Formats: sequence, C-alpha cells, structure tokens
Amino acid sequence: DSIAGYEAQFHLEADLPGIPLRLANAFLPEGSGTLAGRLRGHIEANGTPRQPLRQLEGTLSFDSTSVDVAAIGTRFRVTDTPAACCSGISASSPPTASP
Repeated sequence: DSIAGYEAQFHLEADLPGIPLRLANAFLPEGSGTLAGRLRGHIEANGTPRQPLRQLEGTLSFDSTSVDVAAIGTRFRVTDTPAACCSGISASSPPTASP
C-alpha cells in the first residue's frame, strides 16, 4: 500500500478495438429486438490501492451500429461520432458534463 508515506499509484489504458454489440443480444428479452455493429474506444484510469478509480477518462464510438426494435418494426442507426465518456470523473469531485 505505502512505503514510508509514499502511496503506490497506477495508470491503466485500454483500447476497445471493436467489441461486437451482437454479444449483448443474449441478454435482451426474446423477441424484443437486436443490436448490431461494434463499440470502439479508449479508456484511461489513474488511481491508488485506496482509490482505484481516482480518475477515469476516455472516448467511445459506435461503428456501423443499429438497434432493431421488434415491437415497432423499426431500425434505428447510431451515429459514429466519438463521444467523451467518463470525462474528468474523479473520486474527489462529481462528474462533469461533456459538450
């Protein structure tokens, strides 16, 4: 945890190269609809053993994503524009809105 008053720190980075959203279909109620496309992104986390997620930042984007809603027979497409997620979230301050 700490040595002579120094607390260990870590920095983690993760790239999401394209997680298939169809994997989530197994968790949707049968006949409700389906997801298609991929989730891409980059997440960074900084912390200490006492505050593992002291700071969390990143961006996420959908790639060729659509949601088919069976009840209304409609397909919705999701924009591919990257969006900031978790921007500036820290354990010592509330989340801030991203433009």
